[in-house]
This record gives sequence, C-alpha cells and structure tokens, in this order.
Amino acid sequence: LAKGADKTLKNKAGQTAFESVEAPFEDVKFIYDAIGDGLKPLGLKLDYDHIKTTRPKIAEMLK
Repeated sequence: LAKGADKTLKNKAGQTAFESVEAPFEDVKFIYDAIGDGLKPLGLKLDYDHIKTTRPKIAEMLK
C-alpha cells in the first residue's frame, strides 16, 4: 500500500481486498480450517489468534 497498490482491484470473485477481509473471523474460520487441513501434511500451522486480531487491522488499512 505504501508503494501505491490499487485498493480497488478485484479478484475473480469480484471482491476487493477489503471485501475479502471485512467479515468477522468467526464467519470465515471454516475457510482457514479447510486451508489448514489441506496444507497440514506440508507443515502449515495456522495461528488463529494472530489471524483473528490481524484481520480487522488489515481491513482498516484497506478502507
């Protein structure tokens, strides 16, 4: 963002980065569960506390 990233760009689902992170963690936890389960054999360990506290900060940056 500091280097001028365009916050209005949309992904293939038609969402901006903000729209992707604005939902409360509890509403999207199932997505993290699926990613974590799928990548667990490769050693991925998700820090849910960190994700939960960081998502609102990222959303605020992207407003």
